[in-house]
Amino acid sequence: MKINWWFLVKNIVPILSAIIGVVGMLLVHTYFKPDLRYEQGGYYRSSNGAITSLRLQNYGNREAEEIRISVSFPETILDIATSDEAVPFTVRNGGKGSKAAVLAIPRLVANESVAIFFVVKNPDGPITPPYEAFVNVNGVIYKTGIATHGKPIQWMQYLFSFLLGACIGLVFHLLGVWLPNKYWIQPRIDESLKRVREEREIAEKEKQAAGEILDTAKATQARTNAGLERISTVLAETEAKIEVLNALKSQVSNKESPKADG
Repeated sequence: MKINWWFLVKNIVPILSAIIGVVGMLLVHTYFKPDLRYEQGGYYRSSNGAITSLRLQNYGNREAEEIRISVSFPETILDIATSDEAVPFTVRNGGKGSKAAVLAIPRLVANESVAIFFVVKNPDGPITPPYEAFVNVNGVIYKTGIATHGKPIQWMQYLFSFLLGACIGLVFHLLGVWLPNKYWIQPRIDESLKRVREEREIAEKEKQAAGEILDTAKATQARTNAGLERISTVLAETEAKIEVLNALKSQVSNKESPKADG
């Protein structure tokens, strides 16, 4: 297979176009959206209460607006605070003195994060699972979606790694086709063609020489046939002359015989 511009247009360009189209769709539908995530922290216990945190971060590339947080604890909430005064919150429902609370945060810009600290009454015994799972089901929502627990998979890194690997694989594939074609297959084909051409030239020369020999033989045969015809003619003339002479000889012998008798 010979690699040329038509091969690239016919085979490589459609593949690259499909990859670019998929990447474009992913960028439009995923990359340019807010991606709000939350993580629940552990507890720090003191004489004043048990302190835990809820960390929010917008991993997307657009603002996450109208964030609403819903939490509940087995014990009474004693206090709520933020790690960043630039990201204020308001209590919409419950809060201090209650076992549940609904908080509202106006927005988190791209890559911005904030931690909300909750101080609850220190339980008499150990921290149980209900304390750790204090965020309600779908407890963190925003204007365009529902926040997800945990850090996101860095899909862009995986995607670019995949695309890089695909491009490298494509390059090696082309090299694997082009290099053997140029340095192994094509030279051997050229060498074979050269030998075939040389053998054809030799065969044509031999054919030409055989034709010349045949023409010479035909000419010789023609001359031989002409010579045989001339010889045959001469022999026929000679035979005729011999017959004439024999006839004359016979006549002469007949005339001399009466004279001898007389």
